Amino acid sequence: METTRSRWIPRKNWDEEKCEFLSRKWKLSPILVKLLLNRNIDEDQLDSYLNPSFDKLYDPFLMHDMEKAVNRILLSINRREKILIYGDYDVDGITATSLLLKFMRDIKVPSYYYIPHRENEGYGLNQDAIKKAYRKGIKLIITCDCGVSSLKEVKFARSLGMEVVVTDHHQVENPIPPDFTVLNPHKPACSYPFKELAGVGVAFKLCQAIAKKINFPEEKLKSYLDLVALGTLADLVLLKDENRVLVKLGLERLPSSTTPLGLRALISTAGLSGRKIGEREAGYIIAPRLNACGRLSVARTAVKLMLTETSKEAFFLARKLDRENSRRQSMEKKMCEEAEKNLPEKIKSVLVVANKNWHPGVVGLVASYIKDKYYRPTVVFSINE
Repeated sequence: METTRSRWIPRKNWDEEKCEFLSRKWKLSPILVKLLLNRNIDEDQLDSYLNPSFDKLYDPFLMHDMEKAVNRILLSINRREKILIYGDYDVDGITATSLLLKFMRDIKVPSYYYIPHRENEGYGLNQDAIKKAYRKGIKLIITCDCGVSSLKEVKFARSLGMEVVVTDHHQVENPIPPDFTVLNPHKPACSYPFKELAGVGVAFKLCQAIAKKINFPEEKLKSYLDLVALGTLADLVLLKDENRVLVKLGLERLPSSTTPLGLRALISTAGLSGRKIGEREAGYIIAPRLNACGRLSVARTAVKLMLTETSKEAFFLARKLDRENSRRQSMEKKMCEEAEKNLPEKIKSVLVVANKNWHPGVVGLVASYIKDKYYRPTVVFSINE
């Protein structure tokens, strides 16, 4: 039986009269009213929270630089320039990359993709990858789930005659030059109503904006929501506002006839065929299989799975990811056991463990395990000589 050691702190000082009043007004049970109030859901948010729908999504052009980003992408399309989608190696980055590639394919725009190797290249844009893109004749790079911390690399790409459109959702640490094109709700200059989108959510807003400009069918746009839901859940962002809409509508499509063939194969390989796919199945069964290749080998395998158009290749790649996930689980179990053996007898305020034999793609999972078990900030190192 699975147990949790989370510490629940129940709210004690309820305004019972207010709860009873809202229960009658909203026609909801008192318990549900308390749950909503505990999540700071007020009357203005109630309908969108309980009844998420596509028409409740915000206008994508409310995001700062969206007009500039769309115009630059359409210019590249009209010029028939080579476009590169540059993603991250986690599930958010993988689904965002796959989403943009599928959208480009559906509007008949050939494009390439690149995801850096976790160990050899690290996170974000890097100059070697940019040089490869330059030699390939790429004129426009669109980043997914990365880029806002790679402003030097963006400047380098532009020095080679390439333009870069950054789509990201991470906190902005350095000032962004005004002539750069950056889609990120956390930008100081961005007044977008919802700040907590995942990287795939920002990528979807870009697709939504381009779709408006070129009269792309809304129903076709909705067909990408399964990918958006998967990436959003995997990145553990706040499930409120737009994220709640994207996840609810996306999960309803899993699986459907419009679900990528590779994703359907992965659902089957994971033993979920015929089952209702909810947050748990998406976040804890499907997502780790996509994540495994980015942790242990190359994330391109997962993108290839999302884009394949043949059943044979879909099941071949799905089984490959399943094996990688099993290998990751075994590695994680062994590392967790070794980490616990290395903990001091007297647990300190901060826990630090290291080992030269630990895989760097798994240390984050070990840190999470130790932190959850011992309630201490935890640092886990992989020593690279």
